[in-house]
Amino acid sequence: MPTCPNGHQSVSDDWCEVCGHRMAGAGAPTGAVPPPPPPPPAYGYPGPGGPGGPGGPG
Repeated sequence: MPTCPNGHQSVSDDWCEVCGHRMAGAGAPTGAVPPPPPPPPAYGYPGPGGPGGPGGPG
């Protein structure tokens, strides 16, 4: 029976059934969701190539 990093015994070998902590050695599950894309640039700040910037109109 696997033991979690907090010392709990668990039947599951990927997550502790007592505290929910990830067990050591458990990799990402098959079909894991990739992280979300980065947020868009801040409002009111033209990025590179925007109006008035290098390569942009104006």
